[in-house]
Amino acid sequence: MNGFHVPGKEERDAVMPWLLRERRGNILFPLGCVTAVFVGTVVFAVFGIINNIKGPLMSLFLIGIILIPCFIIVIKNTLTENEKVRMLRDGDVLIADARVADRGVKRLAKYSYVSYVEASYIDEGRQWRQTFVVSKRISRKVTIGSKGYIIKYNSVNNKWLDNKLVFLPK
Repeated sequence: MNGFHVPGKEERDAVMPWLLRERRGNILFPLGCVTAVFVGTVVFAVFGIINNIKGPLMSLFLIGIILIPCFIIVIKNTLTENEKVRMLRDGDVLIADARVADRGVKRLAKYSYVSYVEASYIDEGRQWRQTFVVSKRISRKVTIGSKGYIIKYNSVNNKWLDNKLVFLPK
């Protein structure tokens, strides 16, 4: 483990399939949820118009107040995920080798759980240990002691990205 560096072609080729799989899930799930609520609201409005119920006014209110901001968030999320892939493809990221120290499931609330990976990596000559929320696909792939990569995105020139680190397995 040698700290953050500009990734070579073989490192980019090893990480790109994982990033594309994660991108697909990070885009499709929120889009599907918002679309399902939108379709339900439209069906409710049409049903209300046909049966002369006052529901269409409420559904128009829902579309204007709730769904439009949700679609904006989905669009922002899609642009962010596409930018992450583009930056990795162009080599505009920093990457570090990591080793999995722990993995499992954390409880966030009564019925809310997330998979996590705790990885150690070297940055600026110091060893760091950080917990990353990951998908179940990544959590099942890694074991304690397995290797992976930490990707650091530079958000100075990009308003969509923040300075979060991303863990991906090798």
